[in-house]
Amino acid sequence: MATLQDECWRKAKRLLSDARALSHVDRLNEQLALAVPEPRLREALTHLWYLSQAMRGAEGNERVR
Repeated sequence: MATLQDECWRKAKRLLSDARALSHVDRLNEQLALAVPEPRLREALTHLWYLSQAMRGAEGNERVR
């Protein structure tokens, strides 16, 4: 946030500094940790899910199976 110095970033910085704004991310991380306790496996599965979602959105030459 230190690089966001212009006036146009004031509202975004205020929102990001409020702990409530990203509490859903904390809850998601807690749920993931409960579902898959092993950190390396959790990271690998999350990456696999990300790739699967990216592939669904890709079209034409961008989509590789």
